[in-house]
Amino acid sequence: MEEQENIPYTDPEEPNRAATGERPSWLMVLCILTFISSGISCLGYFLFTGIYSSLPMIMEQARDMMVSIYGDKVDVSQALVVQPRMYYMLLCLLYAASVTGAAFMLGLRKVGFHIYTVAQALLLVAPVLFVHLPFDVGGLLVTVAFVLLYATFLKQMH
Repeated sequence: MEEQENIPYTDPEEPNRAATGERPSWLMVLCILTFISSGISCLGYFLFTGIYSSLPMIMEQARDMMVSIYGDKVDVSQALVVQPRMYYMLLCLLYAASVTGAAFMLGLRKVGFHIYTVAQALLLVAPVLFVHLPFDVGGLLVTVAFVLLYATFLKQMH
């Protein structure tokens, strides 16, 4: 019998991508999803920081509007109002770091993976540590999935 060598399969396009610096399409998809989700969150928390003093009035108007549409069964939380302004600033900075990490990864730089991972880990624990909210298991699952998916492209980054 002939002895076969165990040669791992490699995508014929991968060596060309590494040589030309072309980014994988799935990495681009992940980065675009991160830009959308973290970018909108960053913008939202930036706005919360800016209109912080008006939040109680805005929440009261929102409650009145929701009650007029859905009736008395609506419970609009005052959770946004009771958080300190620094909390919103921290979340804004962490989401900005997440977007920055994705931008570096889009440029095939490994440092982006580390920035993104640290920012996402801090975003998971910030509500627990600063606001004493319960740990977000769903957020953990999404974060772990994204980190693992990004990690599959680490070999192509420099």
